[in-house]
Amino acid sequence: MPHETDASALIWLVWMVWIYWGIRNWLKNPSAGEDTENHGPAPANGATARVTAAMPGFPALKEEMARAAVPSRLAAFVAQIRQADPRFNLHDFLDGAAAAYEAVTIAFAAGDRQTLKPLLSGAVYDAFDAAIVEREARGETMDVIFSRIDKPEIDDSSIGDGLATLTVRFTSDLFRTTYDMQRKVIEGSPTAQARVCDTWVFARPQGSRDPAWQVMATNIVATNAAPPATPAVERCCA
Repeated sequence: MPHETDASALIWLVWMVWIYWGIRNWLKNPSAGEDTENHGPAPANGATARVTAAMPGFPALKEEMARAAVPSRLAAFVAQIRQADPRFNLHDFLDGAAAAYEAVTIAFAAGDRQTLKPLLSGAVYDAFDAAIVEREARGETMDVIFSRIDKPEIDDSSIGDGLATLTVRFTSDLFRTTYDMQRKVIEGSPTAQARVCDTWVFARPQGSRDPAWQVMATNIVATNAAPPATPAVERCCA
Protein backbone atom coordinates (compact mmCIF):
# COMPACT_ATOMS: atom_id res chain seq x y z
CA MET A 1 0.00 0.00 0.00
CA PRO A 2 1.35 3.49 -0.84
CA HIS A 3 0.46 4.91 2.59
CA GLU A 4 2.28 2.06 4.32
CA THR A 5 5.36 2.72 2.15
CA ASP A 6 5.29 6.44 2.95
CA ALA A 7 4.98 5.72 6.67
CA SER A 8 7.90 3.29 6.58
CA ALA A 9 10.03 5.80 4.70
CA LEU A 10 9.19 8.49 7.25
CA ILE A 11 10.08 6.21 10.18
CA TRP A 12 13.41 5.36 8.46
CA LEU A 13 14.17 9.04 7.87
CA VAL A 14 13.43 9.97 11.50
CA TRP A 15 15.63 7.09 12.72
CA MET A 16 18.54 8.12 10.48
CA VAL A 17 18.27 11.77 11.65
CA TRP A 18 18.30 10.58 15.28
CA ILE A 19 21.38 8.42 14.69
CA TYR A 20 23.15 11.27 12.85
CA TRP A 21 22.59 13.78 15.64
CA GLY A 22 23.63 11.24 18.26
CA ILE A 23 26.93 10.62 16.48
CA ARG A 24 27.41 14.34 15.88
CA ASN A 25 27.02 15.05 19.61
CA TRP A 26 29.42 12.21 20.46
CA LEU A 27 32.03 13.62 18.07
CA LYS A 28 31.86 16.96 19.84
CA ASN A 29 31.85 15.49 23.35
CA PRO A 30 31.84 11.74 24.05
CA SER A 31 30.67 12.38 27.65
CA ALA A 32 28.26 15.27 27.18
CA GLY A 33 26.63 16.73 30.24
CA GLU A 34 29.65 16.54 32.53
CA ASP A 35 31.98 19.29 33.74
CA THR A 36 33.12 21.46 30.79
CA GLU A 37 35.99 23.25 32.55
CA ASN A 38 39.20 23.39 30.54
CA HIS A 39 41.83 21.49 32.52
CA GLY A 40 44.81 22.53 30.43
CA PRO A 41 47.08 20.64 28.06
CA ALA A 42 48.27 17.10 28.52
CA PRO A 43 51.67 16.45 30.09
CA ALA A 44 54.70 15.77 27.91
CA ASN A 45 54.82 12.52 25.97
CA GLY A 46 57.44 11.13 28.35
CA ALA A 47 54.94 10.66 31.21
CA THR A 48 55.54 7.32 32.90
CA ALA A 49 53.14 4.77 34.29
CA ARG A 50 54.26 5.81 37.79
CA VAL A 51 53.19 9.41 37.21
CA THR A 52 49.99 8.20 35.55
CA ALA A 53 49.05 6.09 38.57
CA ALA A 54 49.19 9.21 40.76
CA MET A 55 46.47 10.93 38.72
CA PRO A 56 43.15 11.59 40.48
CA GLY A 57 40.62 9.02 39.31
CA PHE A 58 43.27 6.69 37.87
CA PRO A 59 41.76 3.53 39.47
CA ALA A 60 38.50 4.15 37.60
CA LEU A 61 40.38 4.74 34.35
CA LYS A 62 42.45 1.61 34.91
CA GLU A 63 39.21 -0.37 35.22
CA GLU A 64 37.87 1.23 32.01
CA MET A 65 41.07 0.29 30.17
CA ALA A 66 40.85 -3.29 31.43
CA ARG A 67 37.24 -3.61 30.22
CA ALA A 68 38.23 -2.16 26.85
CA ALA A 69 41.27 -4.50 26.62
CA VAL A 70 43.63 -1.56 26.08
CA PRO A 71 47.23 -2.84 25.68
CA SER A 72 49.40 -1.91 28.67
CA ARG A 73 51.86 -0.13 26.36
CA LEU A 74 49.11 2.43 25.57
CA ALA A 75 47.94 3.04 29.13
CA ALA A 76 50.04 6.19 29.61
CA PHE A 77 48.75 7.76 26.38
CA VAL A 78 45.12 7.07 27.25
CA ALA A 79 45.71 8.42 30.76
CA GLN A 80 47.15 11.64 29.30
CA ILE A 81 43.98 12.07 27.22
CA ARG A 82 41.90 11.66 30.39
CA GLN A 83 44.12 14.05 32.32
CA ALA A 84 43.70 16.73 29.65
CA ASP A 85 39.93 16.15 29.63
CA PRO A 86 38.43 14.34 32.66
CA ARG A 87 35.16 14.04 30.71
CA PHE A 88 36.75 11.47 28.41
CA ASN A 89 35.28 7.99 28.92
CA LEU A 90 36.63 4.97 27.05
CA HIS A 91 33.35 3.07 27.03
CA ASP A 92 31.45 6.03 25.56
CA PHE A 93 34.23 6.68 23.06
CA LEU A 94 34.23 3.12 21.74
CA ASP A 95 30.43 3.02 21.52
CA GLY A 96 30.50 6.26 19.54
CA ALA A 97 33.37 5.06 17.36
CA ALA A 98 31.41 1.91 16.41
CA ALA A 99 28.34 3.99 15.56
CA ALA A 100 30.48 6.35 13.47
CA TYR A 101 32.13 3.40 11.68
CA GLU A 102 28.75 1.98 10.70
CA ALA A 103 27.30 5.37 9.72
CA VAL A 104 30.33 6.36 7.61
CA THR A 105 30.44 3.02 5.80
CA ILE A 106 26.72 3.13 4.98
CA ALA A 107 26.88 6.82 4.00
CA PHE A 108 29.82 6.15 1.66
CA ALA A 109 27.88 3.36 -0.04
CA ALA A 110 24.87 5.65 -0.43
CA GLY A 111 26.95 8.62 -1.62
CA ASP A 112 25.60 10.61 1.34
CA ARG A 113 28.11 13.45 1.52
CA GLN A 114 26.04 15.42 4.04
CA THR A 115 26.50 12.68 6.63
CA LEU A 116 30.16 12.06 5.77
CA LYS A 117 31.46 15.63 5.96
CA PRO A 118 31.19 16.31 9.73
CA LEU A 119 32.48 12.84 10.62
CA LEU A 120 35.68 12.91 8.54
CA SER A 121 38.75 15.13 8.44
CA GLY A 122 39.16 17.20 5.28
CA ALA A 123 41.70 14.83 3.69
CA VAL A 124 39.64 11.71 4.41
CA TYR A 125 36.45 13.36 3.18
CA ASP A 126 38.17 14.39 -0.08
CA ALA A 127 39.32 10.80 -0.67
CA PHE A 128 35.86 9.39 0.02
CA ASP A 129 34.23 12.03 -2.16
CA ALA A 130 36.63 11.28 -5.05
CA ALA A 131 35.72 7.58 -4.84
CA ILE A 132 32.00 8.46 -4.86
CA VAL A 133 32.48 10.74 -7.89
CA GLU A 134 34.24 7.94 -9.80
CA ARG A 135 31.48 5.49 -8.91
CA GLU A 136 28.77 7.92 -9.96
CA ALA A 137 30.56 8.63 -13.26
CA ARG A 138 30.41 4.92 -14.05
CA GLY A 139 26.71 4.85 -13.21
CA GLU A 140 27.28 2.38 -10.38
CA THR A 141 25.53 2.11 -7.04
CA MET A 142 26.55 0.32 -3.85
CA ASP A 143 24.60 -1.32 -1.04
CA VAL A 144 26.09 -2.16 2.35
CA ILE A 145 24.22 -4.02 5.09
CA PHE A 146 25.93 -4.86 8.38
CA SER A 147 25.00 -8.13 10.07
CA ARG A 148 27.50 -7.81 12.94
CA ILE A 149 30.11 -5.44 14.32
CA ASP A 150 32.40 -6.95 16.97
CA LYS A 151 33.38 -4.95 20.03
CA PRO A 152 35.91 -2.36 18.80
CA GLU A 153 39.40 -2.35 20.29
CA ILE A 154 42.02 0.33 20.88
CA ASP A 155 44.91 -0.63 18.61
CA ASP A 156 47.21 2.37 19.08
CA SER A 157 47.38 5.82 20.66
CA SER A 158 49.61 8.85 20.43
CA ILE A 159 49.88 12.47 21.51
CA GLY A 160 51.81 15.02 19.48
CA ASP A 161 51.53 18.14 17.33
CA GLY A 162 48.65 19.29 19.51
CA LEU A 163 46.55 16.21 18.71
CA ALA A 164 45.47 13.18 20.67
CA THR A 165 44.86 10.15 18.46
CA LEU A 166 43.27 6.78 19.11
CA THR A 167 43.47 4.01 16.51
CA VAL A 168 40.46 1.72 16.71
CA ARG A 169 40.23 -1.76 15.21
CA PHE A 170 36.83 -2.75 13.82
CA THR A 171 35.92 -6.29 12.79
CA SER A 172 32.56 -6.74 11.10
CA ASP A 173 30.41 -8.99 8.95
CA LEU A 174 28.56 -7.28 6.13
CA PHE A 175 26.94 -7.69 2.74
CA ARG A 176 28.51 -5.36 0.14
CA THR A 177 27.17 -5.25 -3.39
CA THR A 178 28.00 -2.98 -6.32
CA TYR A 179 25.54 -2.67 -9.21
CA ASP A 180 25.85 -1.24 -12.71
CA MET A 181 23.31 1.09 -14.35
CA GLN A 182 21.05 -1.88 -15.19
CA ARG A 183 21.13 -2.97 -11.52
CA LYS A 184 23.27 -5.96 -12.44
CA VAL A 185 25.68 -7.16 -9.75
CA ILE A 186 29.26 -6.44 -10.79
CA GLU A 187 31.05 -6.80 -7.42
CA GLY A 188 30.22 -8.41 -4.13
CA SER A 189 26.98 -10.21 -3.42
CA PRO A 190 23.68 -9.43 -1.68
CA THR A 191 23.71 -12.97 -0.24
CA ALA A 192 27.41 -13.71 0.45
CA GLN A 193 28.63 -12.21 3.70
CA ALA A 194 32.08 -10.60 3.88
CA ARG A 195 34.34 -10.49 6.94
CA VAL A 196 36.16 -7.15 7.19
CA CYS A 197 38.84 -5.84 9.55
CA ASP A 198 39.65 -2.11 9.49
CA THR A 199 41.67 0.26 11.65
CA TRP A 200 40.54 3.89 11.77
CA VAL A 201 42.44 6.76 13.38
CA PHE A 202 40.32 9.19 15.41
CA ALA A 203 41.87 12.52 16.45
CA ARG A 204 41.00 15.65 18.37
CA PRO A 205 42.89 18.76 19.55
CA GLN A 206 44.40 18.61 23.02
CA GLY A 207 43.30 21.20 25.57
CA SER A 208 40.20 22.27 23.65
CA ARG A 209 37.05 23.28 25.53
CA ASP A 210 34.89 21.60 22.90
CA PRO A 211 37.05 18.87 21.36
CA ALA A 212 35.69 17.16 18.25
CA TRP A 213 36.81 13.63 17.31
CA GLN A 214 37.17 13.10 13.58
CA VAL A 215 38.33 10.22 11.40
CA MET A 216 41.87 11.11 10.30
CA ALA A 217 42.79 7.89 8.47
CA THR A 218 41.33 4.55 7.43
CA ASN A 219 43.13 1.30 6.76
CA ILE A 220 41.83 -2.05 5.52
CA VAL A 221 43.65 -4.75 7.49
CA ALA A 222 41.91 -7.78 6.00
CA THR A 223 38.80 -8.51 3.97
CA ASN A 224 37.33 -11.18 1.75
CA ALA A 225 35.32 -8.50 -0.08
CA ALA A 226 36.81 -7.14 -3.31
CA PRO A 227 37.02 -4.20 -3.27
CA PRO A 228 36.46 -3.29 0.42
CA ALA A 229 33.47 -1.28 1.61
CA THR A 230 35.41 2.00 2.10
CA PRO A 231 38.64 3.50 0.71
CA ALA A 232 41.94 3.28 2.60
CA VAL A 233 43.21 6.77 3.41
CA GLU A 234 46.60 7.36 5.02
CA ARG A 235 46.86 9.94 7.77
CA CYS A 236 48.24 13.31 6.82
CA CYS A 237 48.46 16.69 8.50
CA ALA A 238 45.50 18.19 6.60
